[in-house]
Amino acid sequence: MIKCIICDLYNVLVFPIIGEKYSPLSFNFESSLETNNGLLDFLKHLTVRKVIFTSMDKVSLDTQLVAYFNSYDFEIIEASKLGLDKSSTYAYEYLVKNLLGLSFAETMFIDDQPDNVGAALKTGIDAILYNNEFERERANNEIETKLKTVGFS
Repeated sequence: MIKCIICDLYNVLVFPIIGEKYSPLSFNFESSLETNNGLLDFLKHLTVRKVIFTSMDKVSLDTQLVAYFNSYDFEIIEASKLGLDKSSTYAYEYLVKNLLGLSFAETMFIDDQPDNVGAALKTGIDAILYNNEFERERANNEIETKLKTVGFS
């Protein structure tokens, strides 16, 4: 049974606004990033642990962003702060076993980078490639469908 959903931040839960550059030090993420409300609204109602596992640096310094995702019950873990490379299996072994205290079968991972998804899959984590290149609504529906097949509604 899935006890934790791990999501990437950039290009899964937030997207850049064209012409804007996001910096965690700007403390105004809403002016440079658009949130993925469709996916967030679906995930919000799930009674599982929710973790953002990001390779973005210094996200925890953006108090607005942290507060926003805390309101959706997300914890934020920065891979770079821990010296982890999200494209390596070790990153997921360390995250799931050491930080989250779960088994691979109890976790699901959503990311937009094929190398990261591939590394998670190699550990036994059920991982989904979030492909929002053409249509975010379609990608969100694919995620919702996958989650419903494992018992979420």
